[in-house]
Amino acid sequence: MKTQKFPRSSLVAALPLCLLIAGCGGGGGEEESAAAEEAATLTVFDLPQEVQDYFDTKVNIPVAEFEAMERGDLSEEEIKAKEAAGAYPKFFQFASPEDIPADLEWDNGMDLPEFASPKAKKGGTRYQRLQDFPRTLRTVGPDANGGFRPYLLDDVVMQFARRHPNRTEIGPHGHYYYPGIAKEWAVDRENRRVFVRLNERARWSDGVPVRVKDVFYMFYMYQSPHIQAPWYNNWYNRQYVRVTRYDELTFSMTLPEAKPDMNARVLELSVKPAHFYGVLDEDFTTKFQWKFAPTTGAYVVRE
Repeated sequence: MKTQKFPRSSLVAALPLCLLIAGCGGGGGEEESAAAEEAATLTVFDLPQEVQDYFDTKVNIPVAEFEAMERGDLSEEEIKAKEAAGAYPKFFQFASPEDIPADLEWDNGMDLPEFASPKAKKGGTRYQRLQDFPRTLRTVGPDANGGFRPYLLDDVVMQFARRHPNRTEIGPHGHYYYPGIAKEWAVDRENRRVFVRLNERARWSDGVPVRVKDVFYMFYMYQSPHIQAPWYNNWYNRQYVRVTRYDELTFSMTLPEAKPDMNARVLELSVKPAHFYGVLDEDFTTKFQWKFAPTTGAYVVRE
């Protein structure tokens, strides 16, 4: 199999999504429109309405109640009734940069020692034989966990950050990481939150900027029954309590418990390209069976 290094496109300014509001009447119209426009950018992505509706309505059901429903101690109807009554908090939340704690200790991994050899030769072509023809180009769902997956996901994507291979001890905030598509991150252990600020230069392999909407979309995909992947449905519904957007580059994830590997549970995630997948439905597995999805790495699979 041969992979091709994807040339990075030149940097372009990321334009924020704006809601154009026309008003009529007396003075103050421009100021009111500007305020409404600013508020809209905090709660709306340039995504299909069905996806946005999911972000607006998805709630966080406590793990204990999920398990009670599985045991039969709590019915699905009871869960829905509690949801309708507003008993559960929203899973997707929107805030402003001013809501980010001022006392966070941000890290970017730049103080870690280098581990690559200066004698390593860059470039070239690698040839390798596969034991089986790829069964799909999807990275999730039936047949997605095959021998071809490393070329689509594991070995080629950039996560938010990667664990340092030589600095293996555990520090005050967990293991030590160097940046991927994240510029910096911070752990709020008391409130079980991990904050991440994306690198503004991060791009998908098709040149589209990586933004927080792709982080939200990752949960939309992995929580969807259409992907036919129960493990993902289970993990991404239970291991994360909340994801919050502060601006197009900054977000936080809230975990159920303050465990030693809190940073790992966030920094080692791989986002999904919202612009590529769009609305998911029952045709997901066949629609994307042989479509190569853009990655956050520099390599693509040719047709």
